Amino acid sequence: MKRWLYFSVVLSLLLFTACGHSKEEKEKAEEPVVTSEEFQQIYTNTKDYKGRRVEFYGKVFTEPSRDKNGTYLQVFILDGGNDGNTLVSIDDPNLEVSIDDIVRVTGVIGDEVEGENLLGVTMTMPGVAATQVEKVDYATAFAPSMKTVELNQELNQNGYKMTLERVEFAKSETRAYLKIENESSTNIQFYPYNSMVQQGNKQYDYEENWEAQYEQISDDILPGVVSEGVVTFPAIDLNGGDVRFVFEGLSDDYNVEFETFIFECPLQP
Repeated sequence: MKRWLYFSVVLSLLLFTACGHSKEEKEKAEEPVVTSEEFQQIYTNTKDYKGRRVEFYGKVFTEPSRDKNGTYLQVFILDGGNDGNTLVSIDDPNLEVSIDDIVRVTGVIGDEVEGENLLGVTMTMPGVAATQVEKVDYATAFAPSMKTVELNQELNQNGYKMTLERVEFAKSETRAYLKIENESSTNIQFYPYNSMVQQGNKQYDYEENWEAQYEQISDDILPGVVSEGVVTFPAIDLNGGDVRFVFEGLSDDYNVEFETFIFECPLQP
C-alpha cells in the first residue's frame, strides 16, 4: 500500500463499528496499547486486534471527508508517514485537519474497511475509531530528538549576526535551529546547502528534509530583518566526539569579507 495506491472509499464504508459490548471486546479494551511492532500485523489480521487501544502518529494523504456525524481521514502511519494506509473516524464534523497534516491519533481499532483504489482494484485497510485527533509537527511524530543541546552561541561579523540556538539529534536526522539578524546596511545572504557538520574525521553535508516542511531561513535578508529556520543534516553518532557546525554568509557589499561561521557543540559531559 504505497503512496500511489490512493483509496476512493464510499462514505458508507467509513461508518464502521469500533467495538461492541461482547465480553471478548471488553477484555481487549483493557489490554495494553498496541505497540509499534504490532502495527504491521494489524494490516494482515485486523479482526484479531479489533477493540484494542491504539496511539499513533500519521500523515493525512487525502482530503478529509465529513458529514453531520464526524470527520473521516485516510492516514499513513508507517515509514515516516509514507505507508500503512489506515482509516480514522472521529465524532467531530468540525475537526480542523487537512491533507498533508501530521496528526496524533488516540482511539480503538475497529473493523477492516474495504475500498477501491484509483486503478479500480479492491483493497482493504484497518479502521480506527478515534477519541482524539490533534495536529503535531514532523519532528514530534517521525523524528523525535534523542538528545537536545541548548547553545545560544552568537557570532557577529560586520553586522551579519548568526546565532545557533539549539541542536536536536534524532535517529534519522540532525536539526540546527539558526537565527540570522541583518544589522548591516546592505542585503545579506544565507544558502543552507553550503552548511556542514564535522565530527572527528567525518563530514556531514546539508541534507534537506522535504517531508518535514521546517521553517526555512530566507536566502536574501534585508537590513533590519531577522530570519529563523532549521538547517538539517544526516544523523550524527551520539557516542562519538563533539561536533562542529560550519555555515557561510555573504553580503551584497563585495568589499566586506566574512570568515566561516563555526559553532562548537559538545556531545559528551
